Amino acid sequence: MKVLYIAFNNGTDVRISKELLHLSRQFEVFFLGLGLVAESDYIPDSVKSFKIDHKHKSIVGILLLNIYIIYLRLRFGIKNAYIVDEQCYFVTWVSLLGMNKIIDIFDSIFLKINMESEKLFIIKNIIYNSVDMLILTDEYRRKLLPAKFRGKAIIYPNYPSSSNIDLSLAQSSKAKSIGHGISMGLFGSISKDRGAEIAKRLLDFDSSIKLIMGGWLYDDYAKSLSRMDRVRYVGVLPQKNILQLMSLEVNLLLAYYPNSNINNRYASPNKLYDSILTSVPILINSYPMVSEKVRNMNIGLVIDESETDEQIIEQFKLRYSQFICSYDKLDKFKFTDESVSPSYLSSIKAVFDKN
Repeated sequence: MKVLYIAFNNGTDVRISKELLHLSRQFEVFFLGLGLVAESDYIPDSVKSFKIDHKHKSIVGILLLNIYIIYLRLRFGIKNAYIVDEQCYFVTWVSLLGMNKIIDIFDSIFLKINMESEKLFIIKNIIYNSVDMLILTDEYRRKLLPAKFRGKAIIYPNYPSSSNIDLSLAQSSKAKSIGHGISMGLFGSISKDRGAEIAKRLLDFDSSIKLIMGGWLYDDYAKSLSRMDRVRYVGVLPQKNILQLMSLEVNLLLAYYPNSNINNRYASPNKLYDSILTSVPILINSYPMVSEKVRNMNIGLVIDESETDEQIIEQFKLRYSQFICSYDKLDKFKFTDESVSPSYLSSIKAVFDKN
């Protein structure tokens, strides 16, 4: 059975590469990505890859995307489509008519413009009615769908794979003393308001602090930070490499989300679950809902705008051993991809088996 996987991405996204790997074990998968081509990607070798080297807002790129969809459908007889996010489906739905369709909504355009629940219902009704299944990252986001479509969604969390790391390495966090300075980690999509500013503040405050950065540098502020003293930028790496780096060298993971839209408020970050798997305490701001989970599990520091850099560092050092002990009490398998991927694949197979 053949599946056409379509995304506004160049194949470097962690969730996309994970989904492609799972799907390729059950189906013959064709990846069609619109986005500027990177030097390397994390598309599994078992997936046939087609990339359109244009920005996803490019009219030419969108036109080529639709041409490729039609070509691949006709050339290979593909009847199943897996689309990432509503905005990608919105510009390709005509080319996808007659196919079984699943949308994975992990970066919803509606939440980015603060149009949750029943808002813009007419548009949502058109989109969600025309697909067979919706995939979300957590139960928080199910409640942000129109009530009519909540039953149409399944949950596939952003859990990392335990095969990406030797779990014994996670115990190394206990051996990493913070007496000689804190080694911070900042990974993923990085910009001034997504971790770079708080990282620079802490570096400026304490000369013993170091920073390891990895991921996409989205603005000049982040690029400037990557060139500072005591900062090591490792580029864009596979999740497996990041997890190993965290286990061996990081004792504080930064996760910061700006107070700008509902999408950030209901973020379901890889970082939280990477933190759990590697036993690396997390520093997160209080705006995202998931900060309550960090607080309740006692696996990191939740900060608000009123706290000074000195207070942040003092609290972290004081509670570091408590955070490490909290990780020992967790059933880590519960937060791994292996615990959820079988039901995820079973649900997808049920949709695609219709024809």
